Amino acid sequence: DCLDQIPDKFMLGYSVPSSHGGTPLPPASFKGRRVHLLGGSWKAQLEHMAILGDDVISLDNNQVELIASKWGQLISPDGDASQVNSVFPNVVNVRYVALAVSFGNMAAKINELYAVEVPAQ
Repeated sequence: DCLDQIPDKFMLGYSVPSSHGGTPLPPASFKGRRVHLLGGSWKAQLEHMAILGDDVISLDNNQVELIASKWGQLISPDGDASQVNSVFPNVVNVRYVALAVSFGNMAAKINELYAVEVPAQ
């Protein structure tokens, strides 16, 4: 654990545990620092966002791309995966529909978790 030796001006990457590995430190040890979530499923990223809150400033989407391309799956706002064809039975380009719906669902959840008041003009 050398987090206290890394200057605050740097964003930290936290590797969400997956079959490819993961950061051995608990996510709470990154609290108070700007964090990018690397890897993991959307559901696992949400679990880390619940711990780190506003400290999460970005996250990767590799797993969303993988399940869309390989299995034709999309994710719900809460991270559950389902087959595109079970939701949209006549879709031809499953990958792009899965990505569009998944990213829309992720954006909706992020807006819910990190609501920002926009002043009226």
